Amino acid sequence: MAQQRPVIFLKYLPAHQSLTVTASAQIPLDDIRTVGIKLEHYDEKNISFILGEPGKFKELKELMAELFKCPNFLALPLRVDGKVVGLFVIFATMEGREEGLNKMIAVGALGYHNAVLNNKVRDLAVRDSLTGLYNRRYFNEKLDEEMNRARRTHYPLSLVHLDIDNLKKYNDSHGQLMGDIIIKSVGQIILKNQSQDRHCRTSWRKRICHFVSRNISGGCRDKG
Repeated sequence: MAQQRPVIFLKYLPAHQSLTVTASAQIPLDDIRTVGIKLEHYDEKNISFILGEPGKFKELKELMAELFKCPNFLALPLRVDGKVVGLFVIFATMEGREEGLNKMIAVGALGYHNAVLNNKVRDLAVRDSLTGLYNRRYFNEKLDEEMNRARRTHYPLSLVHLDIDNLKKYNDSHGQLMGDIIIKSVGQIILKNQSQDRHCRTSWRKRICHFVSRNISGGCRDKG
């Protein structure tokens, strides 16, 4: 039986301008989860080029040689809608088999694309379009789930209610469009600083957000 070669998948994260290991075979993922390559010194055009031609990617060669002690490897780009979303790196040269592997990856790309679309559709159904926070539908579903988990595990659960003061007065003076900008800004601050808590906007008219936290330190109590 032929020996199975290790394989890793480096996902391209445009927001962080980096490649990060998100999947692996024959190597425990927990051992290499923090492995990645920074691309900050490349502009967008050069990033597209090096990901499309990974055999010329100097940083990838250095990573494979120094960290994995594997100077001979095969890297194949995973493309979705014509854009490279990551690299499959096989710890062997696989000479003469590139065409067959590329066909397999093309099939995998279709599955990846469908999975991404399904996640986007679900996200649209449970996200508030203005703030990006979860909506009331999601809140209603998850609140029961979190309460049942808290009862079962005896783990503390906190529910925090946030209201923006004087928003109606601001809307009356400056218009609803300006009020929406404030709500969106608050949502962006919350999303930027969120941890494992669930943040939801549950009311369109009153502009109220709720937060469900499994950690008691995430809750607050009115001591007034």
